[in-house]
Amino acid sequence: MDEQYPTTPPPPPPAPSPQPKGGSWKNVLTIVFLILFLPVGLILMWTIANWSKKAKIIVTVVLLAAIIPLIAIVGILSSIILVSIKGVKEVAGDAARKADMRQIVIAQEMYYEMNDQYYQSVNYPVSIPGFMTKMPKDPKTNGPYGWIDNTRDSQKFCAYADLEKNGYYVATHGGNGEIATKPRTISDCERFSGFYSY
Repeated sequence: MDEQYPTTPPPPPPAPSPQPKGGSWKNVLTIVFLILFLPVGLILMWTIANWSKKAKIIVTVVLLAAIIPLIAIVGILSSIILVSIKGVKEVAGDAARKADMRQIVIAQEMYYEMNDQYYQSVNYPVSIPGFMTKMPKDPKTNGPYGWIDNTRDSQKFCAYADLEKNGYYVATHGGNGEIATKPRTISDCERFSGFYSY
């Protein structure tokens, strides 16, 4: 008789590969929102993700530790940029005001050459006939500049602009210049360094 050798049993079938638990789409959605939209992602993670509480706490702490300094840096940089932009706008606005005042002096001097007097007006004029068809306006308010009534003295005039960086810039019969306080009279307008008296 043939001797039979014991045979080894066949190996067991391989264990099935681990399958994601139900709700894996929730995990994917949570991760996407954590990356793109931190607050929404954190809320989703705590409400629908099938993660352990320890994992949720670790993810929350790590993300907040990374994001809070970033938010602070962005806030500081944006405030610096906004302050810089405001300063640039003020400088540009004041430069435009000063240029307008210089143009008023030029127009008034040309008017004087033709008429032996400056153009007279109680309020800020609409024009200086023959030399300035339309008077300039403040670049920020789009309103008229200040004007001192010169109807009593045709040999003097004063227009003024309120500067954003402090003080006033005047256009007078003696030139242009800066003064510290708002002028109330034509003689107030003459109180700047470099005023030329005839």
